[in-house]
Amino acid sequence: MQISIALATWNGENFLEPQLESLLRQTTPPYEVVVSDDGSTDRTLTILGEFAAMAPFDVRIEVNPQRLGYADNFLHAASMCSGEFIAFCDQDDVWLPSKLARCAELLRVSGAVLLIHRNLVVTGNLTPTARKIPTFSRSSTAAPLRVQPWMLSPGNAMIFSRRILDFDSKRRPSGLGDTATRMTHDEWTYFIGTAIGWTHFSPNVFVYYRQHGTSVFGASGRSSLRERIAPGNYEFLAERANERKLFFKELEASASAAFERECYRRAAEHYGALFRRLEARAAVYSANAGFTRRLATFSRLAGQGGYKSRTRGGLGLRSFLKDASHILMPGAWSPPTQRSL
Repeated sequence: MQISIALATWNGENFLEPQLESLLRQTTPPYEVVVSDDGSTDRTLTILGEFAAMAPFDVRIEVNPQRLGYADNFLHAASMCSGEFIAFCDQDDVWLPSKLARCAELLRVSGAVLLIHRNLVVTGNLTPTARKIPTFSRSSTAAPLRVQPWMLSPGNAMIFSRRILDFDSKRRPSGLGDTATRMTHDEWTYFIGTAIGWTHFSPNVFVYYRQHGTSVFGASGRSSLRERIAPGNYEFLAERANERKLFFKELEASASAAFERECYRRAAEHYGALFRRLEARAAVYSANAGFTRRLATFSRLAGQGGYKSRTRGGLGLRSFLKDASHILMPGAWSPPTQRSL
């Protein structure tokens, strides 16, 4: 199996060398390492040049004429890869030697187009913490659209099929961050991958996820995103679901192959149903709605299957309990976590 590494760099001299050394220690070497540098002004390019000269595999380095930003820089690196699968690589992490070998095996066995493993969060000097992300703890393989739609998985925990590159990332919908920004590279990869194919979740740790003062967007950034969508802001999530629905509707209208149209139709219906459920849930928490209206909305949502499993497009049992508690005892409910959004 050919796995390319898409490495995005920008002024990474402080931590880049240990990461590159960890790539050299892979028990199964990468097919290639493709670097997209976003205009580094420190020793990053010198370090990369020395690495390319001694690496036993192909290393290609491209310097962007203009800054792309971290998300587009990763996507640009991925677009230049030629392997069957692609692994995003942060400039400041350290990979465990077995990452590529084990992930290749898991991809072969599962037949997935997207693999997500866990990372161990470490400090700037690589001291381990107790935190592992993402937070799932069981091995599983999910069919298309049978996943948690708002999962925040870092790109360095992903290996994905190059089929995802067939989709124009410049058209990606808004992400879970600022309303003016599009999906990050990892949000986009998760969004497309989980819609078009199977996704394998591995609880194994294959990366030391380094957190330091100059991290562009690390574990703390994902925590802030969870906080942004946690206080019952279901109108925000409904808008995101509707935008995703419209994205797939456009793809359905322009698809030439019947199997592609069917794939996009199912995805559009999935996010359309989620949009309607989130709109109803927002009404349950509306400050302008009285008890009778909230109860009626909740009852209708429950009766229409709105609280079925999250992996089946519903809101889940925890959401049912939280919403019921809110109606009966307003203000007593606890803010939803990522799992119960």
